[in-house]
Amino acid sequence: MDLDSTIEKLASDVLDKAAKGKKLDREELLILAVYELWRLEREIREEVDKVERGMEKMYQLTDVVKALRELCGYVYDVAQKKGEPGKA
Repeated sequence: MDLDSTIEKLASDVLDKAAKGKKLDREELLILAVYELWRLEREIREEVDKVERGMEKMYQLTDVVKALRELCGYVYDVAQKKGEPGKA
């Protein structure tokens, strides 16, 4: 059993006991605290992954924008030369 499964199983057992109205001891309360921290860590990790993917897309789009700016500059230069007598 991996760590994630173990934490979920322990928390599930403790929550079942609490749902039956039984008093939880210190160890069981610690299990619930660890479960909450583990769950929050997973949520944060998922959000960080989303941000990292978004940043990668941003870098790709930045490269596209740079290429488009260069292309626009080239087109502008060609248009300027066409407007001058004796040029392209």
